[in-house]
Amino acid sequence: MDFLDGNICKELRKVVNSSRIFHRDEQEKRNYNLICAVMDRVDDSVEFLNQYNTSSQNMNDIMLFMLHSCIIKDAVQETMEQLKIKDEQKEIKKHFMNVCADAPLYLIGDNCPTDIKFFEYLRALIFAHPLNTSRAPFLKEKNEIHYSPFLLSDFNNLKKDCIGILVYSNQQSATKTLYVPYDSLKSFIKNRYEQLILVKNELERRIENKKEEWKRKKINRNQSDIQILQEVYDTLNERFCDTYEIECFIKFLKYESENSKNKNSVQRIRNIIISSIPQICDSVDNLDYDKLANIVDEIIYAYPKNTYQTFGYDREKIFSYLNENINTDKIWGLQRAQSFSKQFAKKWVDIDVETMSYDEIKLLTITACYLELQAEKENNNEQN
Repeated sequence: MDFLDGNICKELRKVVNSSRIFHRDEQEKRNYNLICAVMDRVDDSVEFLNQYNTSSQNMNDIMLFMLHSCIIKDAVQETMEQLKIKDEQKEIKKHFMNVCADAPLYLIGDNCPTDIKFFEYLRALIFAHPLNTSRAPFLKEKNEIHYSPFLLSDFNNLKKDCIGILVYSNQQSATKTLYVPYDSLKSFIKNRYEQLILVKNELERRIENKKEEWKRKKINRNQSDIQILQEVYDTLNERFCDTYEIECFIKFLKYESENSKNKNSVQRIRNIIISSIPQICDSVDNLDYDKLANIVDEIIYAYPKNTYQTFGYDREKIFSYLNENINTDKIWGLQRAQSFSKQFAKKWVDIDVETMSYDEIKLLTITACYLELQAEKENNNEQN
């Protein structure tokens, strides 16, 4: 059984991906790159450590084990500090207490370092970085420096399932041997890794706080229909939500044309939009974006069944190619709009690709699709 639960990091990732505030909000996005880097690094380290064979005494294997352990310990610690999460486990003396109390350190009571401090001391020894370790509190007091020439391997490690380290001291001539059980290290890393649950809980709390803040602001319904939709647009934008569909609705309400056929067809869409405004406001006020999507998608993405062979292709190119701010093949987009008009849309609207703006072409495309789909539904009802 894996000693590190991979679901902890997966749940954290799910929370981060559940809200756009972490990469869009001015306050939260400062932490976003760190959190993403932590999740990716920790994922890899968890996978390695869960597969590690603790019976191996190969020096390089031991160093890799310690490397991935360090990644988890440092990643969790830095994330908690960045998010200002209180680390209740920071000062505990539990996982390495027996190691410290035993030979060659004999550190007990107040002299026993915290688990984190001992781990940092162990890291310096194993990596021989920067060839010695003198920063540990229990060494500083005696001005002692420890050096490690090598780790003990299969043939000279007397204790199995332990990491063995040869230690020199500037205070003693005798060579010391430090043994640290893998179980103690795994218990420590497991404890540090599980602090990511606190990170997940903190991010969930921030999401809920932001939602409560958003809920307190209600759409003002005592204004014109266009003004209401503009406020909906601004509100969604502030919440980092997609605004394309509401922007289309605003364009429908502002649409003017001297072509009576286009004017009458668009008016039918406009009437549906206006009648939906109370439900749109309710959805935004309640943060019910699924309900909002159901309302707007029914119009914007209406897709009739009885069309022509290249209908889907033409429709897609109209919307993807006819954009002023994107470097696309505008001529091909206009040709597809011409095809769309001749083979389908002329029943409902007149599209003139030579004189109309891209926005008007797309607006009339939506109109033709919606009205055709409604006609199909009416025919089906009559037949039934």
